[in-house]
Amino acid sequence: MPALFKTNATGSKAGAAEAASEPAVAGISIRLQERVRDLEQTLREERRALAEAEQRYEKLEEKYSTLLQRNSPTV
Repeated sequence: MPALFKTNATGSKAGAAEAASEPAVAGISIRLQERVRDLEQTLREERRALAEAEQRYEKLEEKYSTLLQRNSPTV
């Protein structure tokens, strides 16, 4: 029985290394794809939040300008 294990282990070191690394590479690739998707989603959410904040800022700036015009003394 030990001879079978030795034969399989010494058959092709390069082939064995490739076979052993393929699942790890696939796993890394899948994790990277998931991470990229997560980052893209976060970026979309941040851009949406920024656009909303800019709109809110514009509205507040308009209100401020209106208040300044109303309260400014006329000469």
